[in-house]
Amino acid sequence: MPALFAHLPPYAIVLLFFVLHLLVGALLPSRPGYRPLLWMMMDKGARAYEFRLNRSDRGNRTLAVRGGIVTALLGLAALLIGLVVWRAGLHGFGWLLSLLLLGGAVSAMRHVRRLRDAAGWLEKNTTAPLAALLQADGNEDFAKADSHTLARRVLERAAGSINRECVAPLFYFLLAGPVGLCLYVAFLAVFDAFGRAAYFGRMPRMLEAVLDFIPARLTAIALSLGALFVSRSNPLAGLKLALTQSSRFWRTNQGWPVAAVAGSLGITLGGPVRDKNNIVTESQWLGAADTTARIGAPELRRGAMLMFTTFLCIIVLVSAAVVVRHKFS
Repeated sequence: MPALFAHLPPYAIVLLFFVLHLLVGALLPSRPGYRPLLWMMMDKGARAYEFRLNRSDRGNRTLAVRGGIVTALLGLAALLIGLVVWRAGLHGFGWLLSLLLLGGAVSAMRHVRRLRDAAGWLEKNTTAPLAALLQADGNEDFAKADSHTLARRVLERAAGSINRECVAPLFYFLLAGPVGLCLYVAFLAVFDAFGRAAYFGRMPRMLEAVLDFIPARLTAIALSLGALFVSRSNPLAGLKLALTQSSRFWRTNQGWPVAAVAGSLGITLGGPVRDKNNIVTESQWLGAADTTARIGAPELRRGAMLMFTTFLCIIVLVSAAVVVRHKFS
């Protein structure tokens, strides 16, 4: 029996991770500022460099070069981590490091719990915990946000995170092993940290546009499939909205899963985004003409179910791919 588990291929590691994540994933904390460990490490590194080097007294070209150097440095660190994990996987039970790496980069059940918590707070007419949760996760200003805005934003964050913290890391892990997963997390963490900076964030924006192109579209498909199992949802409307309105969102790649959620649940998401520096990023609304943006706890509970069924669909699709691969290999 020990010899059976001495060497596991990447797809077997992913399937084992699915089982463990379903069992313990809902226990992951939903406290403000929490993300999987690898994301937090890369995010802290990126923000530390950005604080020191993104100076307003420097020229635009200098800032662009500095941002590129920071991105390259964190990419190099990610490459080294990935190579160490990949090398360890070649020996005995070294695949356990790959399993731990997945645990530090992939999270789906956490967002199910977060949406359920948010729905509970809104049902109690308490918005402060939800505002604090959202404030810690990004740069948007929620000081004067009403309950409908908070509900839209937490649902949009969950939709985006199903891509960023589930579909995309798994996609790159299966495509390029631990190295691919680590590089994706590093470059997208850099994008989240300072991708909105005009010149300092130029390189992260270019990388995000390339790296999230395929996963974002796969996520929209997975969300539409997940909607098949959620009451009063329309999978075809979700897919149609992703195809026609995703470019309206202020982050085009992220617009795919957000539009898929809006269409599937029959609601309106999006709208202008105001950050902590009072800078407004124009973003159009995503939704059919007869839907509303005034959403609350019921829509968040349906959204939580959608995230859960989407994760189950991802498990089924990966498992089916493994069966097909074995059958025709």
